[in-house]
Order: sequence, then C-alpha cells, then structure tokens
Amino acid sequence: MAVVQLADGVGSVTTTFPDGRTDQLAPIGGVAVLSTSVAEGYDVGAFQSTTGLRTYEDTEGDGGPVPPETGETTPAGVALDRGRDRHDSGEQRQHRHRHRYRRQLAVVEAFWAALGRRDFAAVAALMAPKGHYVDVPVIGVDDGAYGPAETEARLRLGLEPLLAYELHDGVMVASGDHVITEHAETWTWEDGASIRLLFTSVQEVRDGLVHRWWDYLDFSALMAAAPQWWLDHIAPGYK
Repeated sequence: MAVVQLADGVGSVTTTFPDGRTDQLAPIGGVAVLSTSVAEGYDVGAFQSTTGLRTYEDTEGDGGPVPPETGETTPAGVALDRGRDRHDSGEQRQHRHRHRYRRQLAVVEAFWAALGRRDFAAVAALMAPKGHYVDVPVIGVDDGAYGPAETEARLRLGLEPLLAYELHDGVMVASGDHVITEHAETWTWEDGASIRLLFTSVQEVRDGLVHRWWDYLDFSALMAAAPQWWLDHIAPGYK
C-alpha cells in the first residue's frame, strides 16, 4: 500500500493509475491513501515527482505511519483527515482510537512494570530524548529530570537505597496523547520506617515514548516518613 501526503500548497491532484483510470485525490488535512489494488505496479517515485506528493512505506498494512491513527482505505484513493475523516463511520473512528490507546497503554504498562522491578535503565529507555519527569509538588524548587539519563539518575537517587519497594497496580485511563494512572507505592527504608504513597501520574505518550511524566503525590508525607539518613542521601541531588 502506498501512503501519500500532499506537499504544502497542493490542494488536490489528478493522477492516472496503472489500469488507465484517472482519479482526483483531494485529501482533507493533506493525507490520502492508495489501496494495494490500485497502487500495485505503480511507479510511486514518478507519482511523487510529478504530483508533489511525499510517499511513505506502509510497513504494517494499516495506512500508517502518517499519521499513526490513519488506516481506513477504500479502492482508488480516499481522503482521510488524520483519523477524523468526514466519510468515516463512528465505528471506524472508535476502532482507530481504541487501537491507538491500546498502544499507549502498552507503553505505560511496560514502564510501570520496569519501575516495579527497579529496573531504572529500562524505565529510562522508555523516556523521550527530552522527556520531562518531575514531582509536581517540587516544581519551582526542582526543575525535574530531562531525558533518559537524568530520569534514571533521579530514580536511582531516591529508590535504589530503599530496603524494599512495591508498586501497586491501579487505574489507567488514556485520553488523547495522555495516560493517567492512579496507583500506590510502598517505600520501606528499614524496619519500622515505611510509607504507602498515593500517586496520580500523568504521562504524555507519543511514538512509543514518554514525553512528559508528572507525578502528583503528598510530598510532605514522604518527607515526614523518611529517615534522616535518606534525606541526607538525596540532598546533593542527581545532576
């Protein structure tokens, strides 16, 4: 399947397919899809050079990757609007959104599974190059971590010294590019020193990576429960 996107300034284009038929592609939002039966044997390179269209290889057979949620096709070239085409049925749109949310939830589930194991390198690998991780209560005092390396260092600073750490599963909700998780974590520093913290985590997920991870928690309760040796340990920071 050939997926094509109109170049800037190109409103529509009329092209001739291999069987001699002509068709006008007038995408909404600049995206159009040629079905396999139409594009088979077609010189996509020539199509690109003569029409001003950019072409993309569809590796998953779903009309991707421009954009990820675009995937509904019919013979001859259908105008799509980034998953919101006016010709799509509500059922088709819902199917695309469900597929998109499943992918986002899978990323976040892997993220939490890695954190629960205290596999900080695996967590960091799921952060975008400029992904931002911060505890919301300390915004203004601490800028937070940016990117995989700082995220790993921040997690190691706080969680690695713990005697035990348990991440309890919670509710996950996906909306747009965001996944919101309500969960709890039990931090144990030593015998007699532990706390169960309630978190609401907001994560922005795009292209399989976390671009923003903001944690909402009762930070004062954490500071009150922590032993002095741990407070001294985290005081120098991680940067």
